[in-house]
Amino acid sequence: MKKLFITLLVLLQVVATPLLVVAQTTPAVLYFSPPGESASTGTVNINSASEFSVDVKVNTHGSNSAGADVIVTYDTTKLQYVSGSMPGSGSGSFYPTVVKGAPASNTTGRISMARVIQAPDEGSSPVYTNGDGVFANLVFKPLASSPVGTTVNLSFDYTAGSTTDCNVAGTTTSNPDILGNAKNATLTIQQGPSPTVLDSVSIAPASSTVAPSGTQALTATAKDSTGATISSGVTFAWTITGVGSLGSTSGSSVTYTAGSSTGSASVGVTATQSSVTKTGTATVTVSSTPSNDPVIDRIAPSEGEDTGTVEIVLYGNNFGTANGRVYVGGRQADISSWGNTQVVIIVPKLNATRNTEYLVRLVTDAGKEAVYMGYLAKTGLPLLPWLLMFPMNGAAALWVKRRWLAKR
Repeated sequence: MKKLFITLLVLLQVVATPLLVVAQTTPAVLYFSPPGESASTGTVNINSASEFSVDVKVNTHGSNSAGADVIVTYDTTKLQYVSGSMPGSGSGSFYPTVVKGAPASNTTGRISMARVIQAPDEGSSPVYTNGDGVFANLVFKPLASSPVGTTVNLSFDYTAGSTTDCNVAGTTTSNPDILGNAKNATLTIQQGPSPTVLDSVSIAPASSTVAPSGTQALTATAKDSTGATISSGVTFAWTITGVGSLGSTSGSSVTYTAGSSTGSASVGVTATQSSVTKTGTATVTVSSTPSNDPVIDRIAPSEGEDTGTVEIVLYGNNFGTANGRVYVGGRQADISSWGNTQVVIIVPKLNATRNTEYLVRLVTDAGKEAVYMGYLAKTGLPLLPWLLMFPMNGAAALWVKRRWLAKR
């Protein structure tokens, strides 16, 4: 796009309303984020799809602007242009109420885009913008010739005084282009975080007993190699062999319904994440005299800081109505409330030196036991260093503690 287009726009604005000419002390700047206006080099992370994005930004340094033309160039032997987008119109956009020329690329490695504030109706005041904001977002994909560690260049087509390259429109006929600098970027491709990969799937409860025509809720949990639960991107398919039926064959939870006859059923689940599949099984026994042994189906929350103050709920059956005892990692917990299907406890201080999973053991008033593996105790900031830091700078100590806990 040519500066003539921007100049004509400025003339239209001048006709609509006379402008107060304000001297510009710092010229406008075009730059990429990353790395940012104050840097010329940076890094980008690639995800599992090998794509990364950068923002094209403009800083008018306090001067009013009515729009901009931007041309970005890139090396087609290292990068593939995937897509581009621009912030929507409205108060949240750097150029509100605009005519947009969306990013368009060609085979020579040039991406052209434009944003121009519409000229006001005759007699109305013009609308301008100033400050530092996002002009557009561009998404690239490294080619096979650009593995991790490769440096790539993103540049603006800008030459001072040129009429056919990047420009930022001013608001006066004496200064129609306020762009004074365009900061190119050299980026180094770095590997992004490894995607969460399915490693196992289990069904809770793993074994249960129901009466004829009774029901039992079954829940599948997918985990990665670290034991962390995968909450999205996994599908579940259920099967059953033996007596009874399932209310559904998909989803993370299903309901087993027993028939009128006794027997047993083997319930299976297959978890799938992309090309990875894992299986888990559970056994349901149908008995006319169901066991009254206690069973812990699940606990919530299943993890917490090792402070000795975290409250959790044990869900299950046959806990009885009189208080029994609960142990976490062999340490007895304080009981907040006790019911036949729910017990609320305060997790005791476990003195964990690292994030550790502990066995939860429930003993009823009648002496019957149920176990559940496990509760994850998460370590926090060591107490002594924090106490030593607090008298010197309480605010800094609290900030460090929050940052520490945020990383656990």
